[in-house]
Amino acid sequence: MKTMAALTAVSLLAFVAARAADRPEAPRLQLVRLDGSLNASAQARPPLIASGAEIRVTSGTAVFESDSHVEIRAEEGDAFVFRSFPPSDERGAGLSLTVPADALSALNVDVGGIKLLVSPGGAVDVSSQRAGREDVVIASRRVDLVPGSALASGEGLTFKSAARSGPGLDEGIGFSVFVPYGQYFQNSPPDTAAIDVMSTDEGGWTWTAEGLASVSSGIETAIASWPDVSQKLARTMAEKYGEPSQASPDFLIWNDNGPWKKTVVYRYGDRFLRQSIRFDVPQARATKLSEMEMGLTFDPSSQELSAASQSEDTNVLALNLAHDVLDGKMTATQARAAYARAVSLSSAGKSVPEMRVLLF
Repeated sequence: MKTMAALTAVSLLAFVAARAADRPEAPRLQLVRLDGSLNASAQARPPLIASGAEIRVTSGTAVFESDSHVEIRAEEGDAFVFRSFPPSDERGAGLSLTVPADALSALNVDVGGIKLLVSPGGAVDVSSQRAGREDVVIASRRVDLVPGSALASGEGLTFKSAARSGPGLDEGIGFSVFVPYGQYFQNSPPDTAAIDVMSTDEGGWTWTAEGLASVSSGIETAIASWPDVSQKLARTMAEKYGEPSQASPDFLIWNDNGPWKKTVVYRYGDRFLRQSIRFDVPQARATKLSEMEMGLTFDPSSQELSAASQSEDTNVLALNLAHDVLDGKMTATQARAAYARAVSLSSAGKSVPEMRVLLF
């Protein structure tokens, strides 16, 4: 009985610890780019912005990011007050952004792939009830949902009440944005030595920098504990296409890179490179993709045809063969044979045009 009680106690403690670890902490906000000047209240020390700080961009542009998937893009005349709060019994950890009524222009705020425009006098609250979901509530009426918002892979959106794109999201409207799991900055801090900091008569500070930009921590930080083979592939994609559009501990995403609508490198899996193109597959022919057994999938909602394998060459090959199968030029069986021949030739050092470029 004592052993069972002890095991129960250990299990309960482990469950409580796991639940505590899953609860996001109070979000942090940091400056990631500055080309111009801004005024910061006394609570702010570069590059981190402390809770309660007021920021006013007096010239040029500035970009800030939280470790909870919120980005702020500001330009001359923009201003905001940032507040952060830890989790409680009543609410999850979160942040609030308030644009003062005397700000000269609206503020661009992104939550995941959702773009908001917060006008002077407007405010939004963003809280994390659990990791992987940000709950957004319009705290003051002057907030727009900007047309053209685009969710990235791994994100989703659910409205809790009626909403629309365009002027005037009503106060109290809420929606949830499902974002990649984890609380982390996408970028490493910029070089604070490059920021000229001077005190103001009001007790605050003026920050000035020319072309200051943080170094993306996306690649090396995200892949530090990845298996060697997926690490190597991630670096290869970065060398070819530059910094990823999105980095997380489990995947990297490039949007609109080269011929691809999207490229994703995964930490784990047999097919850890997935690449997508815009392509309309008739519903009656979609089953032919699975018959080819090449990691091909089609998403009718986004009109994206994807290939997943261990290299870009084999993805290109699979898509070229998929085009021929869907066009009726060959069967799935013939495509599998052609795939095997092409891979064999490539392994022998021969050039295979079907593996170098999309031929349609």
